[in-house]
Amino acid sequence: MTSPDKPLSQEERRLIRDKLNILHALMVEDIAKNRHLPVEKVKALANGLSLPGVKAKEAGLIDQIGSFSEAMTWIEDKIGKKTEFCEQPLY
Repeated sequence: MTSPDKPLSQEERRLIRDKLNILHALMVEDIAKNRHLPVEKVKALANGLSLPGVKAKEAGLIDQIGSFSEAMTWIEDKIGKKTEFCEQPLY
């Protein structure tokens, strides 16, 4: 199933789709629970598209919009110590 040299069979496609559906449902439930939102609202938002920050805030998915440095400062305040960002190469 992991060979790039052959197409997936219908059964392999079904297995992958089933696993993705399970993961999707778990993610929706976790977001609903942690953001104190109705599951149906999160399901409606979980369509695979991205949301701009303003829309994500309006939907209750995030608390605020900020820059990278603001996020780092927020984390440092939250954990009480200086943080260091390690950038991983994309390859």
